[in-house]
Amino acid sequence: MQPTADAVKPAYIKYFAGQEKIDNLYFGKHARLAWHAFSNTSFSPDVRAISYITEYSKEITDDLAHFDSIALTPEAQALLPDEKQRYANGFEQRFVSWLSAKSRCASTMITGPANFPVAQQEKRHSSERKRAEEFSEWKAKAYAAICTKLRKAGVVEVPELDQLDVRLNECLQRQALMKQTNSLYRQFKADPDSLENAPVSDALKASIRNWTPEYAYIKVPFEPYQLNSVNLEIKRIQERIAILSAKKQRAEEIGTEEIRIEDGWHIVINHIIDRLQIVYDGKPDAATISKLKSNGFKWAPSQQAWQRQLTTNAKWACQRVTGHLPK
Repeated sequence: MQPTADAVKPAYIKYFAGQEKIDNLYFGKHARLAWHAFSNTSFSPDVRAISYITEYSKEITDDLAHFDSIALTPEAQALLPDEKQRYANGFEQRFVSWLSAKSRCASTMITGPANFPVAQQEKRHSSERKRAEEFSEWKAKAYAAICTKLRKAGVVEVPELDQLDVRLNECLQRQALMKQTNSLYRQFKADPDSLENAPVSDALKASIRNWTPEYAYIKVPFEPYQLNSVNLEIKRIQERIAILSAKKQRAEEIGTEEIRIEDGWHIVINHIIDRLQIVYDGKPDAATISKLKSNGFKWAPSQQAWQRQLTTNAKWACQRVTGHLPK
């Protein structure tokens, strides 16, 4: 007697009534693995499998669509196919690895407590949690890295000092307009004809004529708190410009300062890129790397150095790592 078609179907297909809902999804091909991932831990493995396949298919589809939306320059468009493929491959690899680890897990609620391998299952559940954490961490880092790469591709970065100059000019113009508007409004209230000969645009004249205070205590179009807000922003920008200008001048005058304490490593005060750097002749040991990272230093391949922004805090951090406080 020949076996029936149902008899040779995998068990998961017999009970996976909702599989047709996910066949066309991004991870629909992993339906069998998703079902097995919950077959020994859930009373409804088919429902859980559909839920997970749907959720993660939507997530990767949305991520890839977002990459398309931010690749605005020709350079970014050129990078896009490889970056999307790399992200999709990494996402799928870790998703499958996680489901595979989950498929080896069991629960006494499903299998029953008799002869249940407790120690073995503790290890398998621990492994599953580790795969899930690795998947989550990788997603966050890879997504952020690709977004940054695509946004920066082909974009000429404007130095902060130039950006601040533009912003300061905008704030000063805004401040002048607010003061002028308030002054013209006061004159208009005293003498309505005074606005006719004012050297301002017709649009501004119309806005002054039509302005009506929301409350009786408001006397001018721009209240004191609004002017104060602009004044504070101007002050903040000017202070920042002064700091950056001083750093730029110091970089031009000094460049870099090298402080060699002993063989094997040295400290560099790099005024040009505004970084405090610790340079080792070779790769430092694991304990030193851990100490560097915990004190805010990051490895910069382009500089072949461990570095962080040149601040007073950076110098104290350097002392905690090396035992030497740069001046």
